[in-house]
Amino acid sequence: MEDRPATEVVQENQEATALIARECQAVDEKQDTNVLEAMEGVEQGSRPPSPPSSGAATPTLRRLPCPDRLWPRYPPANYGAATRGTLFRSAYPADRNIEFLECLDIKSVLCLVDTEPSVLYSRWIEDNNIKRHRVDIAPNKEGKPGTSGESLCEALLIVLDAENYPLHIHCNQGKHRTGCLIACLRKIQRRPMCDILLEYYTYAYPKARPGDVELIKAFDPEAVFDYAKTHGYLEKQSFMKRMDSMIVNVDGLAEALSSNAALDSGMSIASTWSAYSTSSSEHGLQMSGSGKIELLENGRPSLSRTSSQDSIATLSGVSGQSEDHDTGDSDIHSPSSSVVELAYEDMTPPPDAECKALGSQ
Repeated sequence: MEDRPATEVVQENQEATALIARECQAVDEKQDTNVLEAMEGVEQGSRPPSPPSSGAATPTLRRLPCPDRLWPRYPPANYGAATRGTLFRSAYPADRNIEFLECLDIKSVLCLVDTEPSVLYSRWIEDNNIKRHRVDIAPNKEGKPGTSGESLCEALLIVLDAENYPLHIHCNQGKHRTGCLIACLRKIQRRPMCDILLEYYTYAYPKARPGDVELIKAFDPEAVFDYAKTHGYLEKQSFMKRMDSMIVNVDGLAEALSSNAALDSGMSIASTWSAYSTSSSEHGLQMSGSGKIELLENGRPSLSRTSSQDSIATLSGVSGQSEDHDTGDSDIHSPSSSVVELAYEDMTPPPDAECKALGSQ
């Protein structure tokens, strides 16, 4: 192979390189032309072109509504069921609590303060035909009782009346006024003082008031019966007129009010409920009465009772003890303690030297 000049070799390489470049350019131009022909008629935009239709509907994301059972509902502050399905207590309801209150199927509301309800809350009460009672009860501040006996008795007559159930009781905080009212109700129900104070302290914690405790201990259940007689309460309703001559104390009054729906319908009633019983009345609160209310053939009720002291002794299992001494062997976890929604390990015990169940000596 003969040697060629270097200049000739360089020239051939340059020509070969130029040829390759022209061929590559031709290939690129052909590819661009094919792309432009493929995109012809396709709408230009920021999104990529949609795939060709396959005849099937394009799936879409759809959010299902939240089931009613999972929808969050907020109870009022310091809410609790004083009697399951019948009597509820709490602080003043806010607008966000209305959906929760709807679940309680409330028939009546008892407000213990002069605070005006919100527009939404008032509309809810009106739309659901809820009867709203208001009894202004003064607080027990400065270490001494300030609540009047008249206002307390008036509120208790509303609470005892089965026509108002299910009933929701509230004040501003659901602690002091409501706590005193429920405690006085428990005394009418002949609950042990140990349990009564335990329930009050549970809801009032950590701001229990000595004036409240003094009022609770000094409250005489018979004052409600005297108030009802003095103000003609026994003559306001037909069933009370029929039973007026048979009601001689607060126990008879309480059981009559708790069972008035059945009496008006002519049903026979045996009101031998026990404060420690797990059974419940459809129309009224559980009372510790040891007598019976029965309708005779002529429609007149007959009321037979034993003394309150015997009822207390029967409930406590200790014969001959009065209510003030019926706290020594009480169990704070007994069914008579109605507070199940709130519990505090550091609860301040009531200053009752005889309440051994709460740790006092």
